[in-house]
Amino acid sequence: MFIRDHVADFPIRVMCEALGVSRSGYYAWASRDESARAAADQVLAAEIRAPPTRPAAAAMAARACTPNCVPAAVGLAASGSRA
Repeated sequence: MFIRDHVADFPIRVMCEALGVSRSGYYAWASRDESARAAADQVLAAEIRAPPTRPAAAAMAARACTPNCVPAAVGLAASGSRA
């Protein structure tokens, strides 16, 4: 990716030589289709950068309140223990 990103700044031959990459290897890599993993990574990165679809407080409440958390909290309070 570095070579492709800087092709306007430096000749490909010079970058390949400096990075220890054969030019034929670079051109073979550049002509390949994007892998399924790379495509999935791009989708995931876009989802991470996207703003949340619901308010943060609601999201936290949904995660914090599970069916098992209330009995455990009541049991700890009754015994005088702290979590």
